[in-house]
Amino acid sequence: MILRGSQILLLVLLVLGFGYFVVELYETPDSEYVESISQGEVTEQLHIRFVSDTDKRTEVGGYGVVTEDRNLYEFNSMDARLPRQSIDYPPDEDTVIFVLWDVDGEVMETHEVDL
Repeated sequence: MILRGSQILLLVLLVLGFGYFVVELYETPDSEYVESISQGEVTEQLHIRFVSDTDKRTEVGGYGVVTEDRNLYEFNSMDARLPRQSIDYPPDEDTVIFVLWDVDGEVMETHEVDL
C-alpha cells in the first residue's frame, strides 16, 4: 500500500496528537500514596492509581474532590484492596483539589488537578 503525501501528514499528526493527549491526561504527583491521576474525558471522573503497597493504602481512610472555592464535591471511602479507583469531578470547573484523608479524618495530602 502506497501512502500519498496527505495520508502521511495525517498519520504523523495522529501519532504526534496521541503523544500530546497522553501527556496532558496523566499527572504523576509527588506523593507517598498516589502514583498517578488521570482524567476521564467522557465519564468526568478522575482515575487514581494508588501505590502498590497494600499496607500504605490502608493508611488512607478516604479521598475526595474539592472545588477551588473549597467546597467538597465528591467523597469516597478507600478500598485498600484496589490500587485503582475513580471519583467524579464537577464538569464546570477548570481545576479541582484531590484530597486524601486518614482514617481519623485528618488531611494527609492535597493535589491540584487541572481539568
